[in-house]
Amino acid sequence: MNSYAVLAEGFEHLSYPLGRVPAAEGAVFYERNERFVMLPANSHSEAEMAVASADSLSEHASFPVGLVADSNGRVFIVCRPKGRFSSAESGAPLPSGMPAEERASFCRTVIRRLAMLHTGGFCCGGISPGEVEFSGGEAKLLNPSKISAASDSDPLYYEAVATLRSLYGSGFARKSELGRLAQEYVSYSPVSRHAVLGHLAAKGVRTAPAKALCEHALRLAAYF
Repeated sequence: MNSYAVLAEGFEHLSYPLGRVPAAEGAVFYERNERFVMLPANSHSEAEMAVASADSLSEHASFPVGLVADSNGRVFIVCRPKGRFSSAESGAPLPSGMPAEERASFCRTVIRRLAMLHTGGFCCGGISPGEVEFSGGEAKLLNPSKISAASDSDPLYYEAVATLRSLYGSGFARKSELGRLAQEYVSYSPVSRHAVLGHLAAKGVRTAPAKALCEHALRLAAYF
């Protein structure tokens, strides 16, 4: 049994399903014709903060409506996603089952979401295909607790590299497509461009920004 649940105003009706659905990472349940998913949080306070910031985070992530703790004290954020995501119940296709045009569109929206987050002053640790919901040609982070304020630009470069590596390593992006995806990130805003140029300048590397991102992503991919 779950030990407790805290719900945002307007979602009190979820107390009943949360009393009978065991809290677990990725657990999906339905109530009043809406779908909800449980996603891990590092702590109660982290989950509580995500729920309190629901209005601002919903631009970039699925909408958090509450939190629930299992009998061992592990805390999960309860979110209301609107799109497809990696779950046995979601119907989200694997890259091999996606038409080439849809797969390419998915990759562009993921890298664009990262650029949007960075431009807005946020970081998220990078984005992998399994961490997003995809709907209406737009990708959002599934777990809003991954979003935090960016303190400086250097981690942004590594998040861009990690996202490209993940898209390539998971089979969503072809090697020949990485250059266009890297350029999508670099050219999105002065913030994303500076994140790459600033890192390269600090390392004394004289390589075109998009090329540097691709080469670094491919080097990492060799280890996974």
